[in-house]
Amino acid sequence: MSRGRSAASSRQIAPRARLKVVTLQLARRRGCPAGSADCGYVFVAPLDEQGRLSLTEWAKQPDKCGVVRFWSDALTLHGKLRRRSGPEGNVWFFDFDPATDADDRVGYRLDEHRFSPGEYITLTDDAGSDILKVMSVASLSDLAGAPTSPFPTAEALEAEANIGYDPHVG
Repeated sequence: MSRGRSAASSRQIAPRARLKVVTLQLARRRGCPAGSADCGYVFVAPLDEQGRLSLTEWAKQPDKCGVVRFWSDALTLHGKLRRRSGPEGNVWFFDFDPATDADDRVGYRLDEHRFSPGEYITLTDDAGSDILKVMSVASLSDLAGAPTSPFPTAEALEAEANIGYDPHVG
């Protein structure tokens, strides 16, 4: 062992995925080809160093992974990032009402996507698909005390994750 280095510091430890706050903005959809800054989602999720969802870390803290849907002409919805296995493989989705699947926004191959600004993802439901652009990714801890914005604060998302959620709160 070299001088001044302990055994613990010389071995590589895999970095743990950290909770991130991801902001998505509508990039385009049928009837709105230019997208809209007034429509999107803000959600909390554990992302690894490559910006991908970490199933291992999510499984340890699924209730901390809240989501808020803001849509210019509709009620703001509060929900959770969820995952299920099915014939199509592992599916990540936003669940706004645990009593029904009708409101779920299912992500297309979200387990393969990198969440970094400028990337695009697709969410679908019974009404169709939306293409969303990743506008920002920030550490949950970095947002503490951030200035007021139209998006929920880190504290609000964390508090919501700890007390449950009401999908009909607007």
